[in-house]
Amino acid sequence: ICELKNLFELNFGGNKFEGHLPQCLNNLTHLKVLDVSSNKLSGILPSVIANLTSLEYLALYDNRFKGRLFSFYSLANLSKFEAFQLSMETDLLQVEIENCLPTFQLKVLSLPNCNLGAIPNFLILQFNLKYLDLSHNKLAGNFPTWLLENNTKLELLYLVNNSFSGFQLTSAQHGLLSLDISSNSFTGELPQNMDIVLPKLVYMNVSKNSFEGNIPSSIGKMQGLRFLDVSNNNFAGELS
Repeated sequence: ICELKNLFELNFGGNKFEGHLPQCLNNLTHLKVLDVSSNKLSGILPSVIANLTSLEYLALYDNRFKGRLFSFYSLANLSKFEAFQLSMETDLLQVEIENCLPTFQLKVLSLPNCNLGAIPNFLILQFNLKYLDLSHNKLAGNFPTWLLENNTKLELLYLVNNSFSGFQLTSAQHGLLSLDISSNSFTGELPQNMDIVLPKLVYMNVSKNSFEGNIPSSIGKMQGLRFLDVSNNNFAGELS
């Protein structure tokens, strides 16, 4: 494979490949898409990825990588980079969340089950995100409204199974389509202005939290909503 120096796309996801990714991948300098997801690959994530300067899409999820910390510094100089997907089946690989000044602007970032512990700092410098999944990462604190403020094109936001506790929306209207904050530690009431701030929402899952009070009547004005799950909370009052 490494002799195919004119390759633009390499996809061998969804197989049963084992062993390490070959170092000779750095020969594929024209590669735009690399998908090795859903295999049995192991070992340390290769540093050669940093040399694939034409890379736009990289999928590494559902493998058995391990070893030293994976750092976004290794991707920082990929100026054309737009989409990255990584997740782990085990705790053998740690993702480092240190300060990073990337040259890229991501559209897709999927990092479920990556042992983050905190939102990666470099996301403060991302403004083109359309899809963001940070589920199952032991994240805590308040709902990160700045992600909506910084990324006005964001359509899907998934923060499932973390430890967020304070939920508040921005005051500015946003075009988000799908929001899943289920299985967190959110308390208090849902904002009354959800129909104004998130008028285009199609999917909303706030289940398995500790929300209380009435379900805001403003949700009834969200005519585009197709899926709503508020189960396993502490809501009360009358349904209307």
